[in-house]
Amino acid sequence: MVPTKKRLDAIAGINGVVACGIFINGIPIEVTNSGSSDRFDYETLFAYAQDLINYSQKVSEGVGSNCEFVMLEMDDKKMIVLPIEEGGVGVLTDTDVNLGMVRVAMKSAVPAFKSYLVGG
Repeated sequence: MVPTKKRLDAIAGINGVVACGIFINGIPIEVTNSGSSDRFDYETLFAYAQDLINYSQKVSEGVGSNCEFVMLEMDDKKMIVLPIEEGGVGVLTDTDVNLGMVRVAMKSAVPAFKSYLVGG
């Protein structure tokens, strides 16, 4: 299996990705960025990502469904979050990112991230 850091680096290498990482309960466990000059407070960024998951799961349960991906579209960025166990993977992007590529990269990395997050 490809190590977690390599999976994150592959996601960060997608044109338009600014930063990405995995987190548990909003606490960053492993992060990487695209090398852009943008700097982020990763603890705050992934606390927001956890909030997105929590609210989205509540909404999806309320309508009898499951939360798979969450996307927040802002005027100059997008935050894509994929819930995994008690945390997830979050990706911050520019607005013109190829969302399909990001989603496929995130989804294909789930087994590695899940194994890393649950220690197995």
